[in-house]
Amino acid sequence: MRRRRARHRRHESDRDIAIASPCRHCGAPIRITTRQRGRALAEVAPSTVVMWQRVRYERGCAASSLCATTAFFGSDEHLSAWRDGRSADEPGFRLSIEEGLEAGRALFGPSLADLDAASKSATVASRPFPANGRNGGAYDLVVVGAGSAGFSAAITAADQGAQVALIGSGTIGGTCVNVGCVPSKTLIRAAETLHNARAAARFAGITAEAELTDWCGTVHQKDVLVSDLRRAKYVDLLPAYNAIAYRVEGPARLIDGGVEVNGTRIPAGKIIVATGANRRPPPFPASRPCRI
Repeated sequence: MRRRRARHRRHESDRDIAIASPCRHCGAPIRITTRQRGRALAEVAPSTVVMWQRVRYERGCAASSLCATTAFFGSDEHLSAWRDGRSADEPGFRLSIEEGLEAGRALFGPSLADLDAASKSATVASRPFPANGRNGGAYDLVVVGAGSAGFSAAITAADQGAQVALIGSGTIGGTCVNVGCVPSKTLIRAAETLHNARAAARFAGITAEAELTDWCGTVHQKDVLVSDLRRAKYVDLLPAYNAIAYRVEGPARLIDGGVEVNGTRIPAGKIIVATGANRRPPPFPASRPCRI
């Protein structure tokens, strides 16, 4: 799906979402909404909608793969017509909208089940968060964002002797370990094993078999990996750095001389914003020339 032409509400495992996208083949409007906090479909219009997921493999390995295209089509016929004009060897798979919803929840939903406990682990939450740095003065550095980039910045500064305040809003560890690279590529690698076994017959003298016997077991294995990495690389790492104060109370707002978190002012000499980003159109007509 071309993101510039699709509109989404914020995607989280416990919220309903709405997707509005044109059919990739004919441009007709498609609308998909969920209910029961993302657990079921509320509307699929037209009812014949299907989706195509294209995967690009780096160095032939699923662990280094990227989801290159997510496209919606008004029907299987429109998907077939679109694919007729493309390479037959292009890796990807067709999903019904029900299958797409199930796959999305398998990737992201279970991984978030224990996030409240993880992000409020006693080893992290029990440490008091002073509103000021050493000797009641400003922090040397405030890092906004507790994902991989924010952690790296905070630890590097602490190693150099800085007093650091790390501000997180949501799940400790950010996108990659929780809902990005780790869970998605774990399941992609599992699917690749099935694919390679079924494709082995293309080669003379090779026979291979693989069978999916316990999808829930595969998803559980992925969840355990996500939980273990989140704890080892983030939660359990903080106690080793006394110079880093971690706060998870909410989003930060830039103010003169520091940041503000839920009404608490935190003075800082320097600020790093490591919150990630979403694409959005510029606030002027598209016909206006610009350089970004």
